[in-house]
Amino acid sequence: MSKKRIDITSSTYSFIRRNYIVTLILAAALGLRLWGVGYGLPFIFHPDENRQILDSLGMAERMSVLPQEYSYPALHKYLLLLVNGAYFAAGWLFGVFKDPSDFALKFLEGESSVFLLSRLLSVGFGTALCALLYVMGAKLFSRNAGFIALALSSGMFHLIQHSQWAIADIVLAFFTAAALYFIMLSVSEPGLMNTALSFFLAGLAVSTKPQGVFLVFPLLLIRYYILKDSGFRLKDNRHLSDLTVAFAAFVPAALIGNLAWVFDFGAVYTKFKMLSQVAHLGISSKEPFTPGFVSLLKWFTYELVRQEGPLGGVLLAGTVYAALKHTRKDLLFLLYIGVFMFAVRNWGIRYLHLFVAIFPVLCLFAARMADDFFSRTRLNSWVCALTVAAVILPSTSF
Repeated sequence: MSKKRIDITSSTYSFIRRNYIVTLILAAALGLRLWGVGYGLPFIFHPDENRQILDSLGMAERMSVLPQEYSYPALHKYLLLLVNGAYFAAGWLFGVFKDPSDFALKFLEGESSVFLLSRLLSVGFGTALCALLYVMGAKLFSRNAGFIALALSSGMFHLIQHSQWAIADIVLAFFTAAALYFIMLSVSEPGLMNTALSFFLAGLAVSTKPQGVFLVFPLLLIRYYILKDSGFRLKDNRHLSDLTVAFAAFVPAALIGNLAWVFDFGAVYTKFKMLSQVAHLGISSKEPFTPGFVSLLKWFTYELVRQEGPLGGVLLAGTVYAALKHTRKDLLFLLYIGVFMFAVRNWGIRYLHLFVAIFPVLCLFAARMADDFFSRTRLNSWVCALTVAAVILPSTSF
């Protein structure tokens, strides 16, 4: 006789029965991200912060939608421009700034407010990512898994850290997770809206960092699944009309942050080639390595456990568990991770910083594994909660 799954909202798990628990965990996630948001100011310790913020302000000064620095697509810079533009407008309205020159002078004199506001944008995306993972876990697996995914992502060191810098990685992680969510819904709840949203959000990911292009592969696989479920019949041209709307959503979203490819192709391509060469220099968080897929997996396994502690081990175990289960959802998520890993297998730069976009998927895998384990063992609710906390706290303390 099969055991009935324990519902985290049942009387056995009454301590997290109400939504206020979700609110408390999100408040903790926000607090952890706000805790170190002023780190180092007015000095800058992450080179990408300086590049992103100054280039966004430069676009305002030049009255141009094209950046002058082409390392990354420009969507994050546009968001920074909106935030700091609103800050200037409010400051001008209340007499803090006389004009744009006064705003620039205060910035050059060491005023940290622009950097702080830019970091707060990342805090917002990082906290929203935690909320999104709760929704994804609850919708795609179970409400139990949603709670656990929320807790894991709230306390994961790298997701906290990247929510405290004014860089594009946490924005990419959010758009990637959102795109994958609607990709999954395109199968379980097929419809034009889910299809369009999955392509649109994938386009926004491409506009944030080049790694967003890896979402194309799950998008293609999901179309195969949809065709397979229909018996490969193009009835009433529904599939063709869906794809037409999907590409109509994807193309402008992908172009938003990549306008320079259209209007300054030569300079962007030159920068792209230069960055491709830089990626083979051999900079790593570990001793020298041999490029290759297997080498990358070994390095990633070691570094995730070393830097995230027990949580890193649980994330890896959840990924292995997903491979063993290999449901459609698992295969779609694993395809994205696999393509990502394969694409960067020969990069000479190896830091976990480069893999932030796949961490939300790892949190979901770990949450589903933990949910299945707790349901089978029927542990007391407080034991389950303490177990999750014991896994998270060493990572949070880093």
